[in-house]
Amino acid sequence: MARTQKKRSSSRPAKRAARAVDTSRFVDLAQQAIARVDGRSDEARRLIEPLERFRERNAPPYDPDERLVDYAREHGRLHLEASRRIGETLYGGSVDRQHDFLRPWSDVELEALLAPRLNVFVPDRPGSTAEPSRRYALEWTDQKPDLNEFDPLAKASRWRDQVAIASKSEGRCVSRSSTNGDETDVQAGVGVLFQPSRRRGSLQFRALLLYEPWVSLSADWPPLPPPLPIATAQSYGAIRLVAQSWRATDAGDFRTDALRTIELWNHFVATPDRLTGWNESGIANPGSAGWLDVPADRSRIYALWVILRCWSRSTYSPPSLSSAIVTGLCQVPFMIVEH
Repeated sequence: MARTQKKRSSSRPAKRAARAVDTSRFVDLAQQAIARVDGRSDEARRLIEPLERFRERNAPPYDPDERLVDYAREHGRLHLEASRRIGETLYGGSVDRQHDFLRPWSDVELEALLAPRLNVFVPDRPGSTAEPSRRYALEWTDQKPDLNEFDPLAKASRWRDQVAIASKSEGRCVSRSSTNGDETDVQAGVGVLFQPSRRRGSLQFRALLLYEPWVSLSADWPPLPPPLPIATAQSYGAIRLVAQSWRATDAGDFRTDALRTIELWNHFVATPDRLTGWNESGIANPGSAGWLDVPADRSRIYALWVILRCWSRSTYSPPSLSSAIVTGLCQVPFMIVEH
């Protein structure tokens, strides 16, 4: 007698349909932030009209020696390079490990790589409906001491004036400075705190970075017979993504895990040139150009920063004078930690 075979019914549950990610909230946040970062260059240009009229009254009728211009440009480049290296050294260097950070770990949780969790952080505004743990928690500023002194050689004052503003409630960083005959270095940053839930894995830190700088540089040549020395002015702006961490149990073993610098502008002028009211706006880290990949585990707490840095330098070559007026704005509507 033939045996009849019954088809076994599978006891495994059907796979859940992939859940679509709702991106409308990100779009709304981005549109709101772009609306806030509106251009104010026309108003700023009106404020420097007296400087333009002064320059027109004292315009030199001759061109500078190109050898002196090359010398001044190299002088400014070397100062900027030294400033960058000092900053990297103080931050512990750039240790942005892109691909091989899991090699020494034998207990990595592979599901953390296969199914990462998305954590979205927003500014800590009053009345926000976001969980307190998903709001910005850090703000930091740094700048050089203000200066105002008379230079008997140049027969002019050397001064610097700086303002740094970091607001975790607005998600905004402002670095503003001006100097005649000296150097400024203004930094402002906001950040979040994050503790991983997995034993071993990695985290990726991303943020929407909307920036708007305003730069005015001048290197004036007084109306006197040549030859005259070359004065210079330079401005450099960048956004840094920084990841730092410490042990959750006792706050020990503080370290910088990763750092990435996104250059926004780098302008230079030498006598008798000037850059008046340069202004632009946009996204600082489009596409895959601006994020951090960091090895992470749940025994540590991570501070993830967005830092705006504006560096300027004005050099006198008496009687040639110079100045740098710079404002940088960075709006951070949201930050994302994928873990």
